[in-house]
Amino acid sequence: MIVKQISYGEQELAPDYDRAKKVAEERDLPLIERDISKYRKEHGLEPMTERAKRNFCGNILRKCCTGDRALEEMFSKYSKAFIDKHFQELYEKYMQLKENREFSKEDILNLFSEITRGDLHFDKVSQNIDEMYLSLEEIQKAIEEEARQKYNPDDLFKNKKNEKLNYKEETEEIEKTEETEEKRMVIVQEEKWYKKIFNIIKGIFKRK
Repeated sequence: MIVKQISYGEQELAPDYDRAKKVAEERDLPLIERDISKYRKEHGLEPMTERAKRNFCGNILRKCCTGDRALEEMFSKYSKAFIDKHFQELYEKYMQLKENREFSKEDILNLFSEITRGDLHFDKVSQNIDEMYLSLEEIQKAIEEEARQKYNPDDLFKNKKNEKLNYKEETEEIEKTEETEEKRMVIVQEEKWYKKIFNIIKGIFKRK
């Protein structure tokens, strides 16, 4: 058994993706995406009807506005005007993107960012997308830099050299401490030996 998710190939951005994923996880079943636009194209039809194009544009916009109170308000007021203006542009660019079979959710969002950029009501969508991927890029760079420093041959050599120096310094310190302890013991023992002789002589004089 499998769980089927009907979409236009937009993967996690599809409106029913979260629900389908939840069902698949609860039942421990594989989630399979069925791209109906591909099916239509294979049968000589336009990949999307006009209604489907509008729904596609509206779904992506809704996804990008959810969780941002200001954008959610804009969506409730101005989404229809935005869809009327941009649905065909988004559809055409999306079809071009789908010619590359390796496209991802990130590619779709970057495409949508270009469309919303400068829009009177939804320019913040492009800002949010840019910031999101800028943050991800910064995180990735930080991870790569950390790995580079960790496995850099020069750094490894320096670390080993420092370890040897530290080991040598610690060893010398231990030896000095041991030597000092030995001297202290000898001095104490010598003091006790002289003290013993002194006590013996002192006892002789007392007897006299």
